[in-house]
Amino acid sequence: MTPALPAPDSSVTVLMPVIAGGPRLDAAVESILAQDTADFTLLIVDDGAPAEVKVQLAAWQARDHRIRLLPGPHLGVAGALQRGLSSIDSDYVVRMDADDRALPQRIGRQVAFLDANPGIAAVGSAVQPIDEADAPTGPPLVFPGDMAAIKALLREARPPLAHPAAAFRRRAVEAVGGYRPLFEGAEDLDLWLRLAEQHRLGNLPDVLLQHRRYAGAGSLRQRWQRTLVGEAALAAANRRREGLAELPAGLHAIDLPALIALSTDDATRDASLLRLANLAFKLYGVERGLPPLIQAADCLRALSHADPPARGLARQVARRLWRRGARGTALRLLVWRLRVAR
Repeated sequence: MTPALPAPDSSVTVLMPVIAGGPRLDAAVESILAQDTADFTLLIVDDGAPAEVKVQLAAWQARDHRIRLLPGPHLGVAGALQRGLSSIDSDYVVRMDADDRALPQRIGRQVAFLDANPGIAAVGSAVQPIDEADAPTGPPLVFPGDMAAIKALLREARPPLAHPAAAFRRRAVEAVGGYRPLFEGAEDLDLWLRLAEQHRLGNLPDVLLQHRRYAGAGSLRQRWQRTLVGEAALAAANRRREGLAELPAGLHAIDLPALIALSTDDATRDASLLRLANLAFKLYGVERGLPPLIQAADCLRALSHADPPARGLARQVARRLWRRGARGTALRLLVWRLRVAR
């Protein structure tokens, strides 16, 4: 049975890292201050924001006593979140991104859920994706509420909670190590993997957040790097489960060789590599550049075994590499394809 976590004193801190300003930041702050409960602090972590954004943040702080600013150098999202977490003494932490919008009932609903479910360490919600013009980009994204489905997503390196829509118990998160800057870009998946090893997670079915998504090749390229880091977080979780050293000494960044080194078995490594290869090929379809083709080829050639879909993908990648003049890489990929097909 999952142990009950310490009962909170109903204190809540909204944790929001900021590096960019403008109207979207104003809308995010306004959505928090307009919550149907007033019992919270909004902690804004200044992640090395430019001077004009600092002025904007200072103006907000002067308008509402619930806002607290934490200045500092640029550390990235994971570093800023950990710096903010270390300065919080409330029992509940509500995550928020600086370009999203929280619905008015969000904090109240999530706090009430955690109050009523002492064995659950973190809770998310459904989110409504919106574009840069605040228009919905599709139906709401709904995340599973039962732990079996949550663990199934974790096994595929897929976040089971929308990070900017999550609320969690501070002491439970601190007990598993908080946010780790090594996993920048997938700091949420790394956290959910560690938290789910000791506690239950959950999701509310209702939309409590409007989550902004950005279109284009740049966004997809960032997704590939996030996916790579997420696969490494999954590999680290597998190592913990098998009683191995979680991370090699001296590991300071996550790249493809680091992911391969972290993997403990061929099947898990191959699944991660194939997901990355498919995503890189999808990126090529958007930007038509050579780098994603080379990334896809590198992932495929690292496979220990290739089923027909992987061999088919290799053929498509090799053909496009050849057309773009990277014939040496194309030939090496074709040689690999012939070798694993035997």
